[in-house]
Amino acid sequence: MFFNNKEKNTLKQAKNLLQKINDLEKSMIIKTNNELSQIIQNVKQEIHINNIKYNTNSDFYKTSVVKVFAAIRELSKRIRNERPFDAQIIGALCLNTISIIEMQTGQGKTLVAVISASYRSLYGKVHIITVNDYLAERDYQQNLELYSAIGITISCVTDTNTFEEKIKLYNQFNIIYISINSLCFDYLRSNMQYDENKIMIQEHDLQHVIIDEVDSVLLDNGSTPIIISTKSQYHTDDPIIMACKIVNNLNVTDIVIDEEQQDVYVRESSINFLNELISKETKIPIQDLYSHQNINIFFYIDRQLRAKFLLRKNYEYIVNKSKIQLVDKYTGRVSPDKQYSFGLHQAVEIKEKLKITPETISITYITTQNLFKLYKYISGMTGTAHTDEKEFRIVYNINTIRIPKEEDNFVKTSKEKFFASKENKYQYIVKIILERQKTRQPILVGTSNINESEAISNILKEHNITHHVLNAKHMLQEAEIIEQAGEPGQITIATNMAGRGTDIKLGGNPNANYMKKIKDIENITEEHKLKIKEQIFAEHEEKRNIAYKAGGLLVIITQRQENRRVDRQFKGRTGRRNDNGEVLFLCSIEDEIFKSAKYAKMCSILINNKKEGIESKLLEIMVSMLQRQQEGQLFDYRISTLTKDYAMHRCRTAFFKIRNIILNNKINYKKTIFKILEKLKHLHEINKIEFYKQVFQCCNLEIDENINSNALIDYLNMSIEKITNSSLIEKHYYNIKYRVLHNLDELWSQFINSSNIMTKAQIFVNKIDPILEYNKNLLELFESIFNNYENYILESILFTIRI
Repeated sequence: MFFNNKEKNTLKQAKNLLQKINDLEKSMIIKTNNELSQIIQNVKQEIHINNIKYNTNSDFYKTSVVKVFAAIRELSKRIRNERPFDAQIIGALCLNTISIIEMQTGQGKTLVAVISASYRSLYGKVHIITVNDYLAERDYQQNLELYSAIGITISCVTDTNTFEEKIKLYNQFNIIYISINSLCFDYLRSNMQYDENKIMIQEHDLQHVIIDEVDSVLLDNGSTPIIISTKSQYHTDDPIIMACKIVNNLNVTDIVIDEEQQDVYVRESSINFLNELISKETKIPIQDLYSHQNINIFFYIDRQLRAKFLLRKNYEYIVNKSKIQLVDKYTGRVSPDKQYSFGLHQAVEIKEKLKITPETISITYITTQNLFKLYKYISGMTGTAHTDEKEFRIVYNINTIRIPKEEDNFVKTSKEKFFASKENKYQYIVKIILERQKTRQPILVGTSNINESEAISNILKEHNITHHVLNAKHMLQEAEIIEQAGEPGQITIATNMAGRGTDIKLGGNPNANYMKKIKDIENITEEHKLKIKEQIFAEHEEKRNIAYKAGGLLVIITQRQENRRVDRQFKGRTGRRNDNGEVLFLCSIEDEIFKSAKYAKMCSILINNKKEGIESKLLEIMVSMLQRQQEGQLFDYRISTLTKDYAMHRCRTAFFKIRNIILNNKINYKKTIFKILEKLKHLHEINKIEFYKQVFQCCNLEIDENINSNALIDYLNMSIEKITNSSLIEKHYYNIKYRVLHNLDELWSQFINSSNIMTKAQIFVNKIDPILEYNKNLLELFESIFNNYENYILESILFTIRI
């Protein structure tokens, strides 16, 4: 394993500290639980009394972390019946250094996060981020008892919590488990409140964050915006229906699909035909579709082209209960809170012959890339980080550290097989399953999409092979299917849902079976519980031995995905915690990765229609090369998105800052209105037109230049003198604050609507660097709208007090 210098130095320091932690182990064994907890509380007290800042290079850190980690290790032995391995302690120490750690799957990253978070919570709040609510709740429940013994309060925030519950959970606990979606939405909602007591996430609470499956959160979904939207007041179905009719008259030969850029457009040779179709539908002669006056027509046609030719049912989305639900291609899960934006969702609805929902407009949004940049200390963990360490360094300025594996690897990886067709590949899967059923080996068949999982399921049904299917259509059965997936003879067909974050235990999950068993028994005694537990764990050990002798969990990966990390995540479902296992990669030239005709032709020649498939080093190298190419394209796309979002992030941060000053009562209204008056007096002398504009803005009136400007100055002088020489502001304080916030939100809404129009118009920008031009225009737009926002403070005061 190759380590760079920073990695080496961090690991060297971690190993030195580990030795000191190990040296304290004997002295910790003789202490009571309360004494161990007190060691940790004493460190916390010292931090707060002396106002010690978090610094992993300080002498205080090096002495205190040794004591705290030694105490936590002993408590974990007693509470969880798990003594953290040396690799887990090293992982937690490296996590403390504000790094991303790569630990092989099955090495206990969940406990690593507990150890690191417990120490860091002594300095301030810690958010532990998971990819979904299910994992947040699971990790919270698993570690609640240990945290309690340490003396640290924890909470779990999910979508099931009410708004009032969330305020309490965010503000009253040291460590918070939360999914990435919930965090983003709650952060945005916190910046839309009118009452400072109803803020869920305070800016000063964005201190420490530990991100589980960090590559999925920061990279795969890092550039996807989390949007809070509202129904458009101006929505009409007419342009959507019109565009659908036009696009339905286009053939595949009329369009060009750019797979690399995920773009689709009409061929130059078919532009005149498209103009004729538009003219026929709109009854308006169209000469040049790409002219600015045709922006709306072109925009809706572009949405329909994308819906029809780029977005596929059971791949990018599913139809559930007559609704379009988006599927995360990396996790295989439905994202119920997400919709396509800018009319694309409505285009998919009409494509699927569903009722068209009202088009929405964005109120505000944020990408996870930009949200996590607000935290003071970012760190994360995953089993698949080193392939993207360059991007972590460039975008987030975080180093990646690979933690050496504690145990030996008992996983057999068979040579990859290549087939001429999917049909041949599926028949080979059936053959393997039938062979392994004889020994009752548990099997997980990992597919890349819903259609493929259902296709393989149908073939297994034809052969009367009992199995379970786990995909976005069967999410409610997820926990039960995963609990059984490691039992002898179990066959599970799954999309990426069974990849990242999924813990398949060889022999099944005895803890889950135990909890189910005792759940429905009323007035159960501790003795009865113990008897049931012993019975279930004895049965589990027997099942595990059968599965182990059969070769452990066999993972069959049915095609290579565009990202090597997804393949590695599937591979990591087997061979966990010293279990044995086997991995088999299968590919056909009809798979997504071989979209390019030249590669498919070359592969076809090599395979020569052999039904049993072939093993080929040349094809393995080719697949690896294709994956690297696609990873490079995804990297470029994410960097491009981050660059494009640069200006919006600056604008949003500035707006939230202004808003929070008002919301948290940090403004001196009297000083502010004197400042406004001086500005208006200066304008009165140098620019009468701008003076009238701003004065009438302050007074919330239509501009009337017939009114004497000196009279306006006198009126403002009199009004402000009356306000500042009385207690009127104090008396009407909260009404004034509400109106100021309302005015600011109106300005932000105006800015967002204008920026949406800019985004639509960007397809017409013919510049050398369109993103640079977009950012420049967006910053100018924000300045033009918010440059005189203080005028609305005076307007709010005059309006509320009724001067």
